[in-house]
This record gives sequence, structure tokens and C-alpha cells, in this order.
Amino acid sequence: MNLLASQLCDPAAAEEVEALSLIYEEEFFILEPDNRVYEIKICPKLDNIANKEPIILRFQQVAGYPSTIPLKYELFAPWLCCSALNELEIQLELIVTSSLGSPVVHMLVETIQTFVCAFMSSCSGNLSMHEVKTPSLQSQLENHEQSGTVVSVPSVKSHLDISPRILPFASDSKSPEIYHGKPLVDRKSIFQAHCAHVSTRGEVSFFISALLMDRKIATATHNILAWRISSKEADCDDDGETHAGGRLLHLLTLSGIENAAVMVSRWFGGIQLGPDRFKHINNVARLLLIEHKFLSKSGDDNGNNNNTEHHKKHKHDRRKKK
Repeated sequence: MNLLASQLCDPAAAEEVEALSLIYEEEFFILEPDNRVYEIKICPKLDNIANKEPIILRFQQVAGYPSTIPLKYELFAPWLCCSALNELEIQLELIVTSSLGSPVVHMLVETIQTFVCAFMSSCSGNLSMHEVKTPSLQSQLENHEQSGTVVSVPSVKSHLDISPRILPFASDSKSPEIYHGKPLVDRKSIFQAHCAHVSTRGEVSFFISALLMDRKIATATHNILAWRISSKEADCDDDGETHAGGRLLHLLTLSGIENAAVMVSRWFGGIQLGPDRFKHINNVARLLLIEHKFLSKSGDDNGNNNNTEHHKKHKHDRRKKK
């Protein structure tokens, strides 16, 4: 009996419930406290589903969860068509069965929200909410090119939708060498930067796809992206972390870094960090860019770093002589 009680009170499970109550607040419900049965109402903020019933994720933290037993859950989405519901349930089941040892509820909710937004946007043809169809994305890129302004690539979510496949947009591009930074942990949130040298938008897309093939990165709460090939060819993606992508791109622009792409993955730990999260995002990115010579320690604000092979070799040789 004591063993059962200790399993039911698994610290990871208890911490997960506390975090979920803070994240989802009024949308989080305790149905059966003794049996650890809970419910989260999911209401994607889209105009075309404003009048529909919320999707409900009901789950039970059974004895042994999350260390040895997977989460027991039910999904209620009466207005989703059968094919869409089946596809969503396959995604959720894959997460649950492959994440033994780690809490998964927040990941399930994020997956549901992303899926529903993508599904409804594709049904309505309104891609301004969530870009999911490659042909339309390609059309958007062509429109950008015609305008002569900053040129974009498909969003991180668009790449995630078809992972592990590569977007046709990047089919003729080579895979860049990707560097990974050391994780930074603050109040259970984890931040990790990734970067690569890129010279075309296709290589930026390949960089995104290659990272998302790593399941841990693909399931991050946010994958904030910024890339800069030149002053007229650059863009960013908040991936749900408002303003974070713009701050990351500002770092590249202010430092004069070109032909580079950087992504910062954040896994939310259940505790709000406030403005500190932006500091951490840029800090892990800056440290990785310095480590791999995209950026110099003393020249990170001189706006004159072009990352040439000659420049990198010269600096390396100079250090060896000291």
C-alpha cells in the first residue's frame, strides 16, 4: 500500500499538475483528486472556430506515471472530422508512448493546439493564421521577391508539419553543418541554441528541417529562429514566443553577422520567467555564435563580421601563437 501511495505521489507527476494549473489557470480542472483525474479545455484562438465547443483533454496520472507507466488520456473533439481526429490521435499516441519517464501533458496540449490551428487554416484557405501548404508558401515567397523587401522562408511550424521530410523549397540545397550550444536551465525551463552557416534560403529551410528531425527539439515549447544572409535577405520566427525572434534577428543585425542561421529551443518548465526569458534566448545564442567564430568577443557590436574562412583561420592561428 505504501508503494502504491508513493507511486501515486510521484514528485514529477505532482510538479506537473502544479505547473499545468499555473499555465492553464481557468482552463484546468481537477475532476477526481483521489484518482488524479484532470481535464484541460483547449480553445485555439481562431475566428473560424470561435463558436465551437472547446476541445477537451482528460487525463489520469495512474500509478507509475511518468516513470514507468504512460499517461492515460481521452480526447473530446466532436467537431473535428474523423480523418483529422484519427491523425491527431496518432500524433498524441506517439508522444505518449515515446516519452516514458517524462511528463507529457503540456506537450499534448501544445500538439493539439498546433494541429487544430493548422487544420482549420488549411480548411479555410486562410494561411495568415498558420502556414501549412507548401504551394501557397512558395507563392508567398515569390511575392516577397517581387516586392524587393526582406525575403522569408516557411515558418518553423510549416517545417514541423511535414517532418521528417524536407520541404520542396529546400530540395536542391545541401545540409549545413549544425552546431549545438550548452543548455541553460532557469527555474526548470531549458534554453539551447543551434546555429549554422547558410548562404541561401533553401539552406535555411534545410537547417530548420534537420533540427526538427531531433525529436527533443521538435517537441520544444518554442523554437525561436533568426537568419540573415544579407541586409536585404533576412527574417525571424517567434514560434509562439512573442517578440523573441525579432530580438534574435536584432542580435544578428547589430553584430553585422551574415550567412548565418540560429535557432533557440525553449522547453517550458512550468514557471513563468518574465523578461528573463528574452535575456536567456539571446545569451545562449550569443555564446554559441562566439564559440564558433560567427561573432568575436570584442567585436560583437561592431557590425563588421562577415565570417569569412580567412578571418576565422587568422584568429585561430593567432591564438595558437600565444
